[in-house]
Amino acid sequence: MHTLTDLLPWILALPPALWEIWRVRKAYGWALGSIASIIVFGGIVLWVEVVIGTAPQLDMRFGPAGAAQALCLLIGPPAVTVWIAPKSSLAAGIFAGTIAGFCLLLLTAVIGLAVYGA
Repeated sequence: MHTLTDLLPWILALPPALWEIWRVRKAYGWALGSIASIIVFGGIVLWVEVVIGTAPQLDMRFGPAGAAQALCLLIGPPAVTVWIAPKSSLAAGIFAGTIAGFCLLLLTAVIGLAVYGA
């Protein structure tokens, strides 16, 4: 049995993915529209799963490095998406946001290892 928390990423990702397939389909056809929609859907599902997974770290039990990592993962990808999407498309913005979030995760993990050694 699934709970609302399990279905939340899918529910949040479906409307933007349908909007992107509709918008890209008009300009470039069904094939590119479906690829763009998959990128949007996968990026949003991934980001919401990361948010759900890192939200418990905000209680500061990992210290300032854990809180900084959680905040970077919560704020970084949407900020990059909002910055890139108007210049190209939602799929490109979400792809760039996913890459930026991964880079922020690696950066804060390396800093955490350097500071705390664990």
